[in-house]
Amino acid sequence: MTNRALVGALCTALSLTSLHAQTRVAFVGDSISHGFTPAHPSYRAPLWQLLSSHCVDFVGTRIGCAGGSSLAVGTLPTGLKRFDQDHEAQSGRPAFDILAQWVVAAPVSADLYVIQAGTNDLAWWQPVMTPANTLAALVALTSVIQALPGSPQVCVCTLPGADPSVLTLPGISPTLLTDIARLNALITASPSPFPAGTLIAPIDVGFDPTPNVHTFDGIHPNDAGEAKIAATIFAAIGSSVISTTGFACWKEFGMGCEHPEANGDPEVGHLRQLGGRPILGANYQLLLSEIPANSLPIAFVSLTDFPPILIGPTAPGCTLLVDPTTTASPALVGGQWILTLPIPTSTSFIGTEVFVQGIAVGGGYNPLDALNTNAGIVRIGT
Repeated sequence: MTNRALVGALCTALSLTSLHAQTRVAFVGDSISHGFTPAHPSYRAPLWQLLSSHCVDFVGTRIGCAGGSSLAVGTLPTGLKRFDQDHEAQSGRPAFDILAQWVVAAPVSADLYVIQAGTNDLAWWQPVMTPANTLAALVALTSVIQALPGSPQVCVCTLPGADPSVLTLPGISPTLLTDIARLNALITASPSPFPAGTLIAPIDVGFDPTPNVHTFDGIHPNDAGEAKIAATIFAAIGSSVISTTGFACWKEFGMGCEHPEANGDPEVGHLRQLGGRPILGANYQLLLSEIPANSLPIAFVSLTDFPPILIGPTAPGCTLLVDPTTTASPALVGGQWILTLPIPTSTSFIGTEVFVQGIAVGGGYNPLDALNTNAGIVRIGT
């Protein structure tokens, strides 16, 4: 057996054991998880950065934030603008409505679910949704999720709180602040009301909802608040995410072109891992999908990072995320556009990161006649 074949056989054996598999993380909740504006895309951004040494995939049927794409805008550092933007949260949604959906059908499959909901129940659905009833909805939602195939892990967050100034909003419950405190006490009670194994992230501890401290409007986190929530969730999930420093991994970031009528959620153009992992000696494959049928895709491939750049008015909602200097050509295989990246066999490449983004030319999607996919990081390993 040649050295290349030996390395390939060993890597195949490792991948089959899933010792260093990618952990799928879904965020379920309201605007605090969804992100309220492009300048405040939620705690998911700094949490993605905290998980940079872990092989995680944020998953969900929604993308971006409630106010539109979270890319290349706002005050966040460049590194935070490139996070994996998939999630399962929706601005304004109460916990009881989330529960009703999940009882019918789970919209997304994940290994770890982070639940942050309840503020809308207490703010707008009184007197029906008392703290006790909201807790019951969260407990039931946790039970439904834990009963899914694979028995996924669940992390439930407390509510970060609200500033007294929000009580002037039309229709809001005058008991919101005390109800939030009561619900948080119920969530963190001992013995826990949640099913065994449920993780609790007490994001209210040390969180100051005063505007310009940890919120920008008395209820939605600003940059400092998002970073604080992310740190608390990161500490809570602990070993629920699998550390894969130095190991093969695909990590998505950014998003494809934002659909002009989608309010920051559905995207046009997606780049995803087709199967396997970027291990030494492999012909690693990525799939370019959700692009016009008559377009011709290319891929930008780079070994260096690149700041996100809005392409311009001829391609609204589209963002360049990878250095366009070097290109590669996907091949049409069985009606699918597949990009193959041959991974070297030398162990010196372990830990090398390659940045990839797809571009589809033609199809008449916009005046530029081109659109981009999300991007991803290919981390070479064993």
